[in-house]
Amino acid sequence: MVEITIRNKRDFDEKVNDEILRNSFNVYCRVSTTSQIENTSLQTQKEYGIQYVTNNHQGKFKYIVIWSEEGKSGDDGIESGIVNSKITTEEEC
Repeated sequence: MVEITIRNKRDFDEKVNDEILRNSFNVYCRVSTTSQIENTSLQTQKEYGIQYVTNNHQGKFKYIVIWSEEGKSGDDGIESGIVNSKITTEEEC
């Protein structure tokens, strides 16, 4: 799988298109405190997401999109609503 990391709206606009969204597994990683950011919580969440899709959906997806949001209350991260409006949940697949 091709891994694509999205940290903000610019990343989304530059890296993602409809074909990628239709053929991707999405992992949403979020932290809100400095301690979580410094203690690699985002990396751990990312690794769990990749492990999950690898173990449970082998060969089903061409891309894995990592939505990575960090900062106090998410204020430095992905714009409100972009994740909810773009990700198709597993149940909808």
